[in-house]
Amino acid sequence: MRDETTPTSTGVPLMTLSILFLMTLLGSASAKKVPPTVPKPVSTWELSFQSNRALLRKNGDSLVFRGNNVFVYDAKGNPLVNYTLAFVPAWAWLGPTQHLWVHDGKQRLGRLSDNGDFTWQQEVPPPTLAPVVFGDYVVYVRDTLLELRDTSAGVAAFSSIRPSRIAHTQEWGNRLLIAQENGEIMLWNPAKENKRIFVDPKQRILRAVGLGPGGEWALAYRGGNLTLLSQERKQQWSREFYIDIDTQPLWLRKTTANQERNLLVVATQGRRFYAYGPRGRQIKSLRLKGRPLALVRWSDHACLLVPSLTKEITFFDSNTNLAAQETLGEAQRQVIEAGRWLLLVGSGGVMRLYQREESAIAE
Repeated sequence: MRDETTPTSTGVPLMTLSILFLMTLLGSASAKKVPPTVPKPVSTWELSFQSNRALLRKNGDSLVFRGNNVFVYDAKGNPLVNYTLAFVPAWAWLGPTQHLWVHDGKQRLGRLSDNGDFTWQQEVPPPTLAPVVFGDYVVYVRDTLLELRDTSAGVAAFSSIRPSRIAHTQEWGNRLLIAQENGEIMLWNPAKENKRIFVDPKQRILRAVGLGPGGEWALAYRGGNLTLLSQERKQQWSREFYIDIDTQPLWLRKTTANQERNLLVVATQGRRFYAYGPRGRQIKSLRLKGRPLALVRWSDHACLLVPSLTKEITFFDSNTNLAAQETLGEAQRQVIEAGRWLLLVGSGGVMRLYQREESAIAE
């Protein structure tokens, strides 16, 4: 008679093999469900005063404003220089050379040197859109007039008058994307052929555009609409939200053992975060504790969502389709991107500087 405790010819009973196989599968599945880790800042420091605005340079230096006083810190929070402006700026931004440009909100536009002296001043009415950098120029918009102002003297080197009030501009390779309140979107460059590429029949006002890896366009409109266009500018799908979209749509890459595809992520003022597949299928939905202040790319497969009026930030990884939260000591007032650097300015004066992955700024 065979001893029941004697192993089979394979060395392990069949039932045991089945259990081990199932445990291996479950172990592999559970390993993929490990939540991501919220990134930590490379430096943290606290201001000794209440600021009303901050800017961030591509080398990690930050410019912090207190009325008409400007304080400059390096990437570790060490003070570099401070100076006093002749007026409290209504507008302040960094130009192509990372120098400070300011406008008093009336008629004075100027650029400052590193020690706070004006290198030039111009009499120009205030902008109606936040100025952005386009190559070696600053894009300066006043209602229907768009100007490219140079950094050496602040004069307008090129200009364009549009038939409708300009609602949005952003750098788009060697052209400038211009969206108007009549629903028209065009690509413009004074040295190249310019063309109208899309007109929204409902004349909705564009808030932001996200370019997909295959040439797709994700259009976020005021009023809560997200529309995806193909590379040929044909509408693929659309989603309506109850409350305005508040952030620029981002494209993330999702890589698994079997395939690689792209996800479109967006956050809305309705305190929701969504991730969509290429054909518009909802892949992920999160309910947020506060309205989004910013949604920023961390890498090619991850993003960081920072809400307003709440202390919790959310980190989403498209590879695992999971999110993780971290509670900071205070709510955030500003979120600023510059190259690989990311600065969170807390409501109580705590500055958190992060360094993102290289793929966060890859074209």
